[in-house]
Amino acid sequence: ESLLRISLAGFGGALAGLSLSRTRRAPTSLPSLTGLTKTRSKPFIDADLPTTWAVSCVAFAGIVEFCRVVSPSHILSTTFPPPENIQVPEFVKKNEKALTTLSDYTIGGSIAGAIFQGASVRTKTSAKLIKAGLSLGGTTARTGIMAGLIPGASLGCFAGIVMVGLDALEELAVKTLGSEEE
Repeated sequence: ESLLRISLAGFGGALAGLSLSRTRRAPTSLPSLTGLTKTRSKPFIDADLPTTWAVSCVAFAGIVEFCRVVSPSHILSTTFPPPENIQVPEFVKKNEKALTTLSDYTIGGSIAGAIFQGASVRTKTSAKLIKAGLSLGGTTARTGIMAGLIPGASLGCFAGIVMVGLDALEELAVKTLGSEEE
């Protein structure tokens, strides 16, 4: 199941990279060879972009799936149970699996975001343009652990919400189909 999720992330990343590589345009502010005139904007295809996106998505999904399998939130909740005098709300008891899934995905996304440090996907072509002082998006990306932590946590949380929703739909389908068979 985890390998399927990681493979689908790689396939989606390759599709996104392929789409982006076809829509990019060369910046209009590139100087000509003589330096006197500016060249026109023309479309170019960045051949490395699909592979780079696929590898990045596989790495991110792999880290998130590893955290889902290891389940650091379950380890923490069993290692440090709540004190006896604190009542755990009924909502938490009833939805413990969903909350564990959501927190595991959020933790995994945070770790992956911190590892990637908020760096954008770069290829040789985009690295040359950035080095030349030209940015494809108009702004330069901030890098660092905190720059990747929040976006990673957001992506992980969104993935956790999707997985909790899919689990709820699966339970609903089993109940509905199970009651029809009887």
